[in-house]
Amino acid sequence: MLRILVLLLICLEAGEAQSWVQKVPGAGLGNSLRVNPLNSNVLYGSNASRYIYISRDRGYTWQQYGNPVPPIGASPNAIKFIAVNPNDTLQLLAAVESSGGEVDRIMKSTNGGVSWTLTWGGSFYYYGKPAEFIPEHPDTVYTMGNDTLWRSTDFGSTWDTVTVRRGADFNAWCDAELRPDSANIMFLGDAGTGIWKTTDHGVTWRHVYTAIASGEVPAIAIDPFNYQIMYATRFSGGGGIIKSTDGGESWAAITTPI
Repeated sequence: MLRILVLLLICLEAGEAQSWVQKVPGAGLGNSLRVNPLNSNVLYGSNASRYIYISRDRGYTWQQYGNPVPPIGASPNAIKFIAVNPNDTLQLLAAVESSGGEVDRIMKSTNGGVSWTLTWGGSFYYYGKPAEFIPEHPDTVYTMGNDTLWRSTDFGSTWDTVTVRRGADFNAWCDAELRPDSANIMFLGDAGTGIWKTTDHGVTWRHVYTAIASGEVPAIAIDPFNYQIMYATRFSGGGGIIKSTDGGESWAAITTPI
C-alpha cells in the first residue's frame, strides 16, 4: 500500500534519527507523487482516488487541489501518475486506473485541476507506472496501452502511435525512464523480460538486460549527476538492485543493506 508520506528529520543530541509520518491516508499503485518543477517546496500527490492533493510546505500539510477527475462508470478510479508542465504549472496530467472493465485514461487540466479533459484512453498494465514524463523535456509524454506505445509532443493534448509490440519482445510496461539530456533515449522495465533501450523515441528497441527467471523490473532510475549511472529494482528473478555504469548497456547486481 502506498501512502503520501513525509520524511521528518528529528535532531537528537546523539545524532539524527529518521521517522515517517502519514499525512494523507490511502493506498495505490504507480507513481502519484510529483514535485513542482519551478518550486521544490510544492508537491502534488494522490491516494489511489480521483483526488489530487497539494502541499506547499514540502509535505508537512496537504489540501485537496482543484476538483477530482470525472469518474467513468460506477467502478473505483485511482490516479496512478501526475505530471506538471514546467512551462505552465496550471497544466496537469493525471493517468487514471479504472476497474470493472472500464477504460483507463489520461486526463488533462489547463486550469489547476478545476476542470479535466480526456485526451487518451486504453488499458494500462495494472502494476506499472502508466506514463513517463520529466521536466527536462516539457512537451514529451509516453504511455503504453495493451501492446501499443504512444507518444505526445504537446504535453498530453494529442497522442500518436509510436510502435505496436504485439507480444514480441516486451509487452507489459512496468516503468520507463527518459534520459534528461536526450528525449530520444528511453529505458523500459518489463514485467517478465528485463530492460529495453531505445535511442529513436521508441520506434526500435534493444534488449540490454535479461531478467532472471522471468522476473519483473518495477523501477528504473538515472543518476541526476551522471547519466551513465543507472539503477533498477528486481521483483522475483533474484530480487534486489542492479546497476549500470555505461548508460544502460550492461547491468550487474549490487549488494544492498539489510
